[in-house]
Amino acid sequence: MVGGLWWIGFNYQGGAWNRLSGKPGQVFTLYSDAKRVKLTATFFAGGFDGKATLIRAITLTRGGITTSVTVAKRRTRWVLEVVAKSPALGAVNVGTNRVNAGGNIIVQGTPVENGLPIGATITLPWLKVRVAKRARYSDAGVLQPDYGEYLDVYLDLVAPPPLPTSGLFGATYKPSK
Repeated sequence: MVGGLWWIGFNYQGGAWNRLSGKPGQVFTLYSDAKRVKLTATFFAGGFDGKATLIRAITLTRGGITTSVTVAKRRTRWVLEVVAKSPALGAVNVGTNRVNAGGNIIVQGTPVENGLPIGATITLPWLKVRVAKRARYSDAGVLQPDYGEYLDVYLDLVAPPPLPTSGLFGATYKPSK
């Protein structure tokens, strides 16, 4: 799970979480495996004095299939954009629909607030990625125009993943004995 500035891996047994650090615009691999699945996150700077590094977008790719979940400012609102793209589909704005992107990848924008998704799930037979749009804090010191909203990302293994796995989360996976 990546939540705000902190993360824990598949092997979490309790205790302190790890600090997430990156640079604005940096793309970081969260997970990859032997089936050519790759989940990346794009960072931005926000928070008090712009010193916090948070996630603004994630992208999951497998071969020619791409799914993405992005928080973007549209006029005065921050909205969650959920997109699936494949040779068979072209580019589809998923919205609140359930879309089979191909390659055993199912994408859905959910739950919904004011007719728009505020979360999304990307599901494969062995992995479920849940994304939640988070609003900025209400503390007056943090409410800055460039702060915006960000994503929390949760990875759940629903079956053993294709080994080897790598990335921030993937590197923490240890098969059961």
